[in-house]
Amino acid sequence: MPKDPRNPDDLSIEELEAILARKKLEARGARLRRFRKSGRALRVRRDVDLQVGIESYRATPETTAESGVQKAKRNSTGASKLLLGVEIAAVMGLLFVLFSGVGAVKSLNQEVAEARLLPSPTPIIRAVVLPSGHTPPSSPGGARPNDAEIPANLRPLVQSMPAPEIPKSSPAHAQRIFIPALWDSPAPVVQGDGWEQL
Repeated sequence: MPKDPRNPDDLSIEELEAILARKKLEARGARLRRFRKSGRALRVRRDVDLQVGIESYRATPETTAESGVQKAKRNSTGASKLLLGVEIAAVMGLLFVLFSGVGAVKSLNQEVAEARLLPSPTPIIRAVVLPSGHTPPSSPGGARPNDAEIPANLRPLVQSMPAPEIPKSSPAHAQRIFIPALWDSPAPVVQGDGWEQL
């Protein structure tokens, strides 16, 4: 194609588009001829002359241009309305989950606050007087629990407790133990003594 002597700045957009389309067609024709010579392109139907119909590629502006609003209305189909409904339902579901989560957290906080108000269970105190809390055996009346060491708030508890049972001796239980290397006389065995106490 001979070079167009006109200045590109003097040409209109339609003329530039037509020149570009013509160059593309010529390049395609040259590429096809080169492929046919090398055997890479086959003729499956009658080739149409590339120069014929080049005017059909000329760009022409549309005479009845629709406005953007009319195109948007035309493209608004049932599928887009359905997708809009799905999006609205998803947002409403998300809001429902958030509000129900806030309500669950509030009720959980209230339950925890109520549970913290309840007093913690106190263990039942059985050993009020420790083994060292007795009067010495040499005191008048012998060895007995020292009630003066019991705190005032625990004295009613000690008085309500039944007296401990004195274990009865039986032939199955040992009564005395004597180890000559350790003691000069036999020591009594009290029920509940383990090997370490013996």
